[in-house]
Amino acid sequence: MTSERPRVVAITGAAGGIGAAVARRFAASGDRLLLLDRRPLPDLVAELDGLASYEAVDVASSADVARALELGAAALGPVEVLVNNAGIGSRRRFVDMTEAEWDEMIAINLKSVFNTCRVVAPAMIEAGHGKIINVASELGLIGAVSMTHYSASKGGVIAFSKALARELSPSGVHVNVVAPGPIETPLLTDYPEEYNDETLAGIPLGRWGRPDDVAATVEFVASPNADYYAGWVFSPNGGVVM
Repeated sequence: MTSERPRVVAITGAAGGIGAAVARRFAASGDRLLLLDRRPLPDLVAELDGLASYEAVDVASSADVARALELGAAALGPVEVLVNNAGIGSRRRFVDMTEAEWDEMIAINLKSVFNTCRVVAPAMIEAGHGKIINVASELGLIGAVSMTHYSASKGGVIAFSKALARELSPSGVHVNVVAPGPIETPLLTDYPEEYNDETLAGIPLGRWGRPDDVAATVEFVASPNADYYAGWVFSPNGGVVM
């Protein structure tokens, strides 16, 4: 599902498994990519063969996000598709959680979405079109033990996106959410409590999700085929949430 012409696509968290898979999907359509991450991406940039540029960024910093997106727009043109994929995860019982752990989770997973949208939305409104795709999690819908901070951050992404969709839809800007289930990336495999045979047995489709399952969903949401969706939550989760 390709767009009619190459677009400028900004992807946060591009160094991760999902972010890289999303980048490859858009590159296959010839889109020009602005890859944003705090980690360097020389191999991915080289692989995408002239279609991608990279900016180091702290997504929790509004000033750093503005700098990176403005540099990217100067080099590539205005951002037409924004994929907010940056995120972290951790497990901690609520009664043991520190304020610093809570603040870090909210800053990277939720405030970062505010930071990027605040920069790109005005140009999208002026142009009369744009796609904002915010990556949340199924846990933002159902919650999880020892992950109140993570669940709250992702639930906040969903609520923020729905409210923003109501504001921006009349201007032709589409805001939607992709909320993956258990995807086989380090965010899952680093936690034996979740990455085990018992959890796998509870997935109706009988397998872990793959980064490309999420990338395919993002590609669809960014395409003209999804032009009548606004504030919707697309959840590739293998049937864990129905």
